Amino acid sequence: MPIDFHDQKVRFTYSSRQADHSWTEFMGNLLNWTEKQVVDIGCGGGIYTKAFVGLGAQKVIGIDFSEEITFNNTLKM
Repeated sequence: MPIDFHDQKVRFTYSSRQADHSWTEFMGNLLNWTEKQVVDIGCGGGIYTKAFVGLGAQKVIGIDFSEEITFNNTLKM
C-alpha cells in the first residue's frame, strides 16, 4: 500500500522517524564518514540524510522531487 505523503494525517510521520540502528551501525563500519560530502538523492523525509550527519559527514545534501516531504536542502555540521 503506497503512502500519500501529501495527506495531512501522515504528512510528518515519515520525517520524524530515525534510521534503523542496524543500518547506522553497518554504514558506520563500512566507511569513516568524517570529512565526507554526501548527496542523498530521493531523500524523502530525511531519515538517512540525518543519519549521515550523525555518522560525521561534513556536508549532506538531500534532494527529493516533492517540496512537501523534502527534509532540507543542505545540512552542515
